[in-house]
Amino acid sequence: MKGFLSMIGVLMVFGTALTTIIPLTSMAQFQPGSIIPLVVSEKDKLKVGLDLKGQVSQTDLQALMNEQMVKQGVSPELMEIAKTGKQAYAKVLDVTPMGEAGSNKIKLQFTLSVTKNNGDTFNVTTQKVVFSSQLSKLQQGSIIEVIYSPQDPSKLVFKTQVSEAEVQQAFGSSR
Repeated sequence: MKGFLSMIGVLMVFGTALTTIIPLTSMAQFQPGSIIPLVVSEKDKLKVGLDLKGQVSQTDLQALMNEQMVKQGVSPELMEIAKTGKQAYAKVLDVTPMGEAGSNKIKLQFTLSVTKNNGDTFNVTTQKVVFSSQLSKLQQGSIIEVIYSPQDPSKLVFKTQVSEAEVQQAFGSSR
């Protein structure tokens, strides 16, 4: 099992302490604000160790971000669509700013033309709160990946890669 801690604060809470020697070649990984990969025992959650293999994987970052998104109010329905929905591509037809939505986030209204895997298309208008760092990928004319609900295709989520910086921002860390 993997866990993570931030040099600013703990992202997953473990009621344990770890004292270890960090190799000089890994020192860059242990800077204020860095996310530190941990290995956690399946049998005893108090037993943790550092995963010095390097970077946190994209899958692990996304899992952390998903967990935090639910804590910040993203509906369980949208999280379920992200897990079980159908993937498609969408062209951004229009983007309308709706105002700020917190630190480095903005609420936008999107009009999208979604193309399903079978070639069928449909238009949908939806409002999303996105990190400011994602704006360049979500401009009018951009092609983005989406995941939509087969039961109600108007309900969809954007499939964008999350960076370590965005995870830190979501958890309130700063460098």
